[in-house]
Amino acid sequence: MVTGGTEGYESLGYQISKRLAREGFNICMIGRDKTKLKTVLQYLSSTEIKNPDFKAKFIEADFSEIFTLQEYK
Repeated sequence: MVTGGTEGYESLGYQISKRLAREGFNICMIGRDKTKLKTVLQYLSSTEIKNPDFKAKFIEADFSEIFTLQEYK
């Protein structure tokens, strides 16, 4: 699970996602903007990662506003 991956292709979150994916891990990226999440994961899957078994998911959430599990639900 990675946060901060939608703040540009040079962002720490994106670079960590790319590194983990290249090492064989699947990615679950969390962010506030669904459009950015889809775009970044599509780019990562189609351009950066050559593994056909790579899977990527995203969760749209703003954890800066959530303090308890009950608030997330």
